[in-house]
Amino acid sequence: MRHVSNALRIMKEKTGTDYSQFIRIQNEEDTTGVPPVVSFQVQSDPISIIGINGIQAVDIIRYAACLIESLNTAFPCDENSSTIFMLEEAIHWQNKRTQNRTERGVEGKNEA
Repeated sequence: MRHVSNALRIMKEKTGTDYSQFIRIQNEEDTTGVPPVVSFQVQSDPISIIGINGIQAVDIIRYAACLIESLNTAFPCDENSSTIFMLEEAIHWQNKRTQNRTERGVEGKNEA
């Protein structure tokens, strides 16, 4: 399923960030019928304390949106377009949350 790795490429194009260190794809080119496996290494603890050691939850949503976008390019339909819109809406609200936390001075801290 070429769309699995294509989603990672689309993410890099859109964000300018290479996520391949934290999003790993196995079995994509498998010819035995074994489906691809996508694994996510998720950030543990605040970056300001331990540095970057994974991706944020919003990046998983971003990957899903890019995967549907790749599929929609090959197999366009209204349902895919609606799904992409809703995932982008979720990303918007997560970015809004980060902005709010930054303004309150709690972003990057284990505080509410």
